[in-house]
Amino acid sequence: DDFFISIYAGSSVWSDVGKDTSLWKMVLTYPGGGEARPISIQKVKSNPLQRMFYPYVDKWSHTYEARFDKFLPEGLKEFSLSFVGIPATSKLVWKGLKPVPTDRGEIVRKTKTQKIR
Repeated sequence: DDFFISIYAGSSVWSDVGKDTSLWKMVLTYPGGGEARPISIQKVKSNPLQRMFYPYVDKWSHTYEARFDKFLPEGLKEFSLSFVGIPATSKLVWKGLKPVPTDRGEIVRKTKTQKIR
């Protein structure tokens, strides 16, 4: 499971999530107690296409790609991605996921605005 993440903070110290010394820890959870930490977090430079699709990404944003082991079970209806740290906690929640067949015979989970494989 992969996530594209954009963070804005007044200081680069506050937006750093990819190092062991970071103020933030990232956790993927789902109801029933499942929890995982990313296997990799890479800081990436945003490109014009990403800025077009994600209007909140701008020249002051810090963008990352976070990768988790295949973690989310099939048939899942909800999950969350949390950033936990001393300064604050932020939780992003995906609800209403439902399986959708594709023309290739695969099943993908999606929300109203995005597909999640």
